[in-house]
Amino acid sequence: MAALLMLLTLAGCEDPLNSGGGGNNNNNNNGGGNHTPTPEITIGTDVDLTPSVAAEGGDINVSFTASADWTASVTETKAVDWISVEPTSGKAGNVKVTVTVKANEGSEAREAELALVSGTVKKTIQIKQGPGKLSDEDWFSVNFWDRTDLQKNGLRGPVKTLQTHYEGASLYTFNQQGNLLSKLRSDNVRVDNEYDAQGRRISSTYTSEDGYVGQKNEYVYDNGDRLVAMSDFWLAYSVDLSEYGGVPDYWDNGAFIRGLSEYHEDWIDPLEVHCHDSYYSFGEDGNLTIELRTYRINTYQYEEKGRDGEHLFEEVEKSVIVYENGLPVSTRDGQMRFSWQENGMPARFDSRIPETTYTWLGDQVVEATWVKNDFKMVMDYYKVPQGYAGAYASVNWMQKRFNEHMDLIQSDHMNGYTYTEDGYVINDYYEDYVYDSHGNWISRVKDIEPTLSGGRSKSTERRTITYY
Repeated sequence: MAALLMLLTLAGCEDPLNSGGGGNNNNNNNGGGNHTPTPEITIGTDVDLTPSVAAEGGDINVSFTASADWTASVTETKAVDWISVEPTSGKAGNVKVTVTVKANEGSEAREAELALVSGTVKKTIQIKQGPGKLSDEDWFSVNFWDRTDLQKNGLRGPVKTLQTHYEGASLYTFNQQGNLLSKLRSDNVRVDNEYDAQGRRISSTYTSEDGYVGQKNEYVYDNGDRLVAMSDFWLAYSVDLSEYGGVPDYWDNGAFIRGLSEYHEDWIDPLEVHCHDSYYSFGEDGNLTIELRTYRINTYQYEEKGRDGEHLFEEVEKSVIVYENGLPVSTRDGQMRFSWQENGMPARFDSRIPETTYTWLGDQVVEATWVKNDFKMVMDYYKVPQGYAGAYASVNWMQKRFNEHMDLIQSDHMNGYTYTEDGYVINDYYEDYVYDSHGNWISRVKDIEPTLSGGRSKSTERRTITYY
């Protein structure tokens, strides 16, 4: 009897591992037994799967959800020298890993793959980083007018700020794309520039030390990739970056901007705002028509309605610039002519503007030639036998020499209103250049020697440059 009771007791017992809670002997993931979840990785919708990192380096945060144990790693062997990920493994749950990319100091772009793995599941993120510096060959192959502000001025490396410590001292600040963000002039007027996603300047604001906004500029782009001359009088300012060795605003004064269709310049006074609106359109013949509208608006209306306020004393002027092969070559009925180098820099400029066009004494006769180089725009010869070379230039004659860095080493020029054989000639010498590790000069000695007066003076010019 005891043996029978024992058999019945054993028969009434169930194996809880196989019962399934309902007599079902099948293995499944319900019932809280030995649960082995299916591996899965779900990357957040806000995560860029092909991120680009600036040449200066930085961090990328990647968020994802893992249903099981996971690992994160960089698959390329060579990439471990410049990219890392932390943490590299973990348990199931909501996860965030940080990818750290070092600065790229080379002249080539680079890529790496981040692999997120859980079991047999693998998700990848392709990370790209641009070159830290363009090689000379790459830099010079870019058309001059498509270069960044840094490149146009011959500045090498990821320049952040440039402070000039000599006459007309200014502080320039650049973004990591090489565009001029702001300039603090010697008169304490601050110029702030804004750019669109394509790196094109869209606005400039001029603010005085007391916070008063005295000028606003606005740029509009609707001319595709055409190179647009902002004005039909290109040499109203001496377009020569070697003159002062700094970073002149030549690109704001009679320059060429690709794709420009409108340019608005507002000079703001307490009572009136002087507006200058330029509109650029190309005809079927490929020539450029510039329509310049000038007018005034009462300041109180300008503050309420902007340029839609009542226009006072409005005037309209039109001019046509002849284009050949996509470049401006002639204007003012052929009185002003340009020829070009293959890299987009000017080769020669000739102009003869009669006094009936301007009120200056005598004809304006200008000849200018540029140094044929691929590094930066520099003029080596400039001559105005009669009259002025624009309202802001009193130089009548000039010729220059440059060193292997294309930095100015000698400038012989004559000042005055009349060109004569025995005019007042000044010889400027720039010596003892000191360069930093990026190849930008930070110190030089300027030696001025007026030929007739016999006087002579020396001074040291310095620039302080910081880098990203």
